[in-house]
Formats: sequence, C-alpha cells, structure tokens
Amino acid sequence: MPLIQRDEERRLLLGALGSAADLDALSLCLPYLDDANVKNEAAATVMALAEKREKKQYIVMTREALGRVVKIAADQPAVVQRANRVAETDGDGVSTRRPRACQGG
Repeated sequence: MPLIQRDEERRLLLGALGSAADLDALSLCLPYLDDANVKNEAAATVMALAEKREKKQYIVMTREALGRVVKIAADQPAVVQRANRVAETDGDGVSTRRPRACQGG
C-alpha cells in the first residue's frame, strides 16, 4: 500500500520535490506525469528541476522528461516553448543547438 494515496498528497510531494533539484527528485516525479489528476503539477516540477540543475547534470534524463512535458502541455504553447528552450541547454542557459547559417547575403 503506497503511503501517498490522495491527489492532495501527491501535489504536496511534487511541490517539495521541485525544490530538491537532483536526479532522485526528477526520478520520483516522472511517474506522476502519467497521472491525469496531477500531471500538470508533475510537469511544473519537471520544469523547475530542469531549470535548477547544475551545468551538464543529468542531461539525457532531463531531456526525456521535458519531451514528456511537451506532449502533456501540447495545448499550452508557452509551456512547450519553455520546455524546448530548457531542453536545448546544458543546464547553464547555453544552447546546445548549432547556430543556423545566415540566409541570404
């Protein structure tokens, strides 16, 4: 029997995890992305953890989690844009995308 059974308890847990900013916290919140009752809170926690992580820390897992956030928040363009922006950085705000070549002259 899980200790956390009610949605209110799940929301409290997700709120607390958002301040931890480590791999364990990210791992703990991932299953809640599949829970229709708390998926938005879980997505917000993933975003908070992704933004707080230190440079080059757990990049692959973070990007995978942010990909799930993008799917959950497909009807929320600002969240999708923010998740994509965070996923494109190494955790320090520096984009890992290669610059596009200039078009035209």
